[in-house]
Amino acid sequence: MAEGAGTSDTRGHKLRRPKRVALSVALLVPLALASGLAAYRPVYNHYRSSISRCMEWGNAWRISDAHLNRLLDSMEAGQDGSQTSASTQRILDRIRLQEGRDRKQAMQTGAFGQDGCTARQMPSHRHRMADTLSGLTAKSERAIVDLHKLDTRLPPRADDLDRLRAIMPGMAEFAEDSKALVGQNNADRLTLVEDLKVAENQTDPYSARTLEETLYRDADRLVRAENSRKGIDCAQQSCLALTFDDGPDTKLTNQVLDDLIDSRAPATFFPIGQKVDPGTTKILERMTQRGYPVGNHTWSHQDLPDIMARHQEELQIAQSGRVIRNAAKRAVTMVRPPHGRVDEASRSYIGNHLGAAIASYNADSYDWARGASPGSITGKIKAELQPGSIVLMHDIQPHTAQALPGLLDDLHRKGYRPVTIPELTGEYPRAGAVYISRTNILRP
Repeated sequence: MAEGAGTSDTRGHKLRRPKRVALSVALLVPLALASGLAAYRPVYNHYRSSISRCMEWGNAWRISDAHLNRLLDSMEAGQDGSQTSASTQRILDRIRLQEGRDRKQAMQTGAFGQDGCTARQMPSHRHRMADTLSGLTAKSERAIVDLHKLDTRLPPRADDLDRLRAIMPGMAEFAEDSKALVGQNNADRLTLVEDLKVAENQTDPYSARTLEETLYRDADRLVRAENSRKGIDCAQQSCLALTFDDGPDTKLTNQVLDDLIDSRAPATFFPIGQKVDPGTTKILERMTQRGYPVGNHTWSHQDLPDIMARHQEELQIAQSGRVIRNAAKRAVTMVRPPHGRVDEASRSYIGNHLGAAIASYNADSYDWARGASPGSITGKIKAELQPGSIVLMHDIQPHTAQALPGLLDDLHRKGYRPVTIPELTGEYPRAGAVYISRTNILRP
């Protein structure tokens, strides 16, 4: 009996072993998957951020360097073709020499070669490329500041007065709109109103630059006052600016607006001019009523350099801005370049003739890419995001509208605060400036 009992126990033990193994596998597989995902996320974030940083600073340096060279060329030519003084020429020669050295260093990073910032490069190499280009961009921007200081000693340019007149309509509307937040008798608002009256009668190009800077200082104080009343301090808070291109769409844009309003998350929109018609005008009015800035994304989504090369800036940029302004009932103070492409000619035209800034971005949702999904959109944004980011999205993509509620919840849990681009930067959009992020602003 004892032997029989022992045989029965052994057999039962052998029968139970596969069940124990199966149970162990069932427990270990989810744990392994969870561990794998936990390890994968930092690697993926490092990979995505290396691409976005490389593209951000490569684009920033290219735009800044082109602007620096245009300023050098115009100053070396002199006003009305006159010769520059010997002391001025020495300064220009020094800046030109340094620009050549910096350009060579930028080309050596490989960011502008065949591979550029693509996935073929190692993430660590892309981060090093971004660091180098960030430093070169800072040097270029400092050189531009030095040229402007030198430029104050030279006669005014013809476009100084044109640019002043171009920014005034938007400033006047901003002063009027600010009544609701800071009050009609707010001292900063009244100062802007009075300085606008002075600028309206300005015909002297020698005073145009000074008046322009005065108006910007007035408007900046109002922006900061409005931020203060809303509890916005992007120097201390983790702010980001969500932006939406390519609308309006009668269904999806309204869905996006509903989710933003429900989450109390402001955003900035850049519609396409030819999509603004009697059926979509109310959508733009709704944006304005909520305090969301409405910019210009060209008439038919053409790249800015191509528009300028074909001399279509009046149709593609100016007319689009007028159509959007009439629908939104607000001046258009920002232009979003299709595909992020900007050249010096388009930057100069937008700044000097339209009095508008260029709103770029440094975090791309890739919601436009083939195979994009709500999960991929959220994952890419979270990987590329940093405090002060300007995020590119599109309010014509169904998966973007699907992703938005969950994305807003995720951002809130991580402590991010969505704001508009002017709220993010704490300033009124500068004519000809390029806004890439809160801390990456290229000055005109």
